[in-house]
Amino acid sequence: MDVNKVLLDVEHEDEIVDAETRNAKFRYSVINAAVGYIAKCTHKAAAHKPYTGKACYITSAMANFFSSDV
Repeated sequence: MDVNKVLLDVEHEDEIVDAETRNAKFRYSVINAAVGYIAKCTHKAAAHKPYTGKACYITSAMANFFSSDV
């Protein structure tokens, strides 16, 4: 799993002087955690649109969630 560390309010870790607030200046996120799923749902929503209209994104998301398709 790839993890991305993001600094808040500073450009470099060396700028963080106070040890007590050091952890408050970081945020971590999992890279590509949901980006692929969102893109897949958006792409496949076109097939749902004639049947469900503006709810095509919701139905596409549900179909992709329960699908075993990779």
